Amino acid sequence: MSTSPSVDSITNFITAVRTYNPLPFPVAVTEVMKTLSPFINSDNGLDDDINQSIKDIEERFVQAVRHMCLMVKHTVHSVTMLCSILAVSNTKPHPLSTANVLRLVAEGLLAGNACATDAHVQYTVLRTDVESKFDLFEQKFGEDSVINVSGNSNTIKSTLKVLRDTIVLHLKESEKVSLATVDLLTGINKLLQTFLEDDSFSLKNPLTNAPLFSLDMFPTWKGLREHFITFQAKACRPISSMPVVLDTHQKYLIASWASGDIQNG
Repeated sequence: MSTSPSVDSITNFITAVRTYNPLPFPVAVTEVMKTLSPFINSDNGLDDDINQSIKDIEERFVQAVRHMCLMVKHTVHSVTMLCSILAVSNTKPHPLSTANVLRLVAEGLLAGNACATDAHVQYTVLRTDVESKFDLFEQKFGEDSVINVSGNSNTIKSTLKVLRDTIVLHLKESEKVSLATVDLLTGINKLLQTFLEDDSFSLKNPLTNAPLFSLDMFPTWKGLREHFITFQAKACRPISSMPVVLDTHQKYLIASWASGDIQNG
């Protein structure tokens, strides 16, 4: 269940932007991949069922990360366009140009919201499956069964319980951030839709005459953009350069999704 403030008014929008915190997400990504990588990239001698389950967890986790990086790409692009038009909105209005930009902004934010929604569903289903799978493994082997994985220079020792707890903890963090993102973008989309459907406001007037885009709202829109630029810098881009954690193919995919070189599909 979401604990994010409902974005159903401009006041709540301001509060939501101030309180939005995506930073647990990159930490979760790093920790999950660091935890799983030794098991994926070594001859670990684990039970075949456990081995396959860990590989499945990694693949599905990376897929969810992909959707969050696509969300960031769409959102940064959209909010950057909006901030650019707001910066010159007090000059002579260009109704057709403004309408086109607002349409593109709305479409981009909807796409970002769809990606965040997909990611949240994937994290939630994956966490449930991880808990179910590890319940079976712990019944079969015991939760304190020791797992030894030989790496290039050392041996990692863990237990089924520690492995499970680490993965589930960070999946929950990923769920929270993705859900908070969905709540935020859903609210913004509704505010934009309400504005675009308001026939009482003419785009022949400066856009800053509208309460949602007033001069007082500049810090909020800029703050929103900064949040997602930070998200991109701390989550999507560094993943592609993580040593050991991702293989070459995964690094390429995440970097491409983050930069927009690979389209959603």
